[in-house]
Amino acid sequence: MWRSPEAHARGPISKASDIFSFGVVCIYAMLKEAIFSMDESQLPEGVEPLSVILERQLSYFANAESLNGFLAYLGDENPWCNAFKTLWEGFNERNPRKPFSMCQDIDKDFRDLVCALMHFDPPKRITAETALKHPWFTR
Repeated sequence: MWRSPEAHARGPISKASDIFSFGVVCIYAMLKEAIFSMDESQLPEGVEPLSVILERQLSYFANAESLNGFLAYLGDENPWCNAFKTLWEGFNERNPRKPFSMCQDIDKDFRDLVCALMHFDPPKRITAETALKHPWFTR
């Protein structure tokens, strides 16, 4: 549940993957919420826990542009691309996305930092050096 989308997809791993995981840790430390955790006994039969985790990652941190960048990052040959596309296509009025960036009850600077840490397209994630200069850390 702490892994980046590209780690789940067995894609290229980089420092950006660690940055994503650090974002998950930040959410847990500040909000006391393990946002990708679930009680597996409550899942309907046949639903894989990983599919729920990936759907949440998409819901909270992806948009169409970042998903396309992510899929390009994985490469056409990656078999996980279809899984991410299928999960993305599952969002609709009955199953809306829940972007973390829209959570109004969370400190604006913290929300901005987390969204930068957990940008769905790995090359567009904030670096550790830049993150340390973010207003949330410097105030």
